[in-house]
Amino acid sequence: PETEGTYVFVAEYNGKLSNTVTVEVVNTAPAVVESKYQRHVSLVEFTGAWCSNCPWGYEKLMGVFSTPSMSKYKDRIHMGAFHSNAEGADTLAIPATQDLYKMFTGLAYPSFATDLRDSGVLTTDGISLLRPSLVASFNDYPAHCGVAVSSVLNGDASQAEVTVMVTSELTSEYRVVVLVVQDKIKGFQKTDTYPEGQSDYNHSHVVRKVVTSYSGTFTGEKLTDDGKIAAGEEKSKTWSVDIDSKWVLDNTEIYALALDADGYVNNMNVCHIDGGDSGYDLK
Repeated sequence: PETEGTYVFVAEYNGKLSNTVTVEVVNTAPAVVESKYQRHVSLVEFTGAWCSNCPWGYEKLMGVFSTPSMSKYKDRIHMGAFHSNAEGADTLAIPATQDLYKMFTGLAYPSFATDLRDSGVLTTDGISLLRPSLVASFNDYPAHCGVAVSSVLNGDASQAEVTVMVTSELTSEYRVVVLVVQDKIKGFQKTDTYPEGQSDYNHSHVVRKVVTSYSGTFTGEKLTDDGKIAAGEEKSKTWSVDIDSKWVLDNTEIYALALDADGYVNNMNVCHIDGGDSGYDLK
């Protein structure tokens, strides 16, 4: 059917009629929605302290952001660096990294993934895929939901209460992924210049914790029983996050990603872990 509505069917065979079958047709195609929300894009970097090529890949990644053509997008691209323990000790590695990495094919360290959809290696050839993937997220995959996130520390700063709200402009399925991301971490890193490693390397936007329930697949949590949010409705959920003493809270944020039915990031938002409150970002 090309039109929304109720369709009734009856089958006939040898003069006998079947029971009546009623089909309700609802349009859930994101492309037909002119969203009122700003589109925010998730950029994952796969990296490791044991990987001497990874700092070079990060520099290439930053080079893409510095081009004039990316200036209108850069404030709405949110990077999270997932550290791996694949080939050696990395105190910033988390278990979720390897499971997320396995979702993509043909990758090596360092690599990137845009909105958990497009991916590539951060090499001379692979870096050329990054900018088109970012532009496509903004132009070809519009937001059909808005995301708001807030975080409040308790009295002794041992826990944060993180609340994520999602409102949809069409009836669709969503799952939410919540991350703790810390910037400006000084630590060990192998580089081309220091193949044995340096102790004061500046690690950026490191994913420290996956807050939402995790069982080996990066799927997030539903905000309703069936995951669906009806057009015009708002759903929310709150998580209690234990604060790690290693986190420098002044440099720590909460990332809230809303994944669509295909498992890709449809929209996201960010707030500071200590008293941050990012409402819906309207156009």
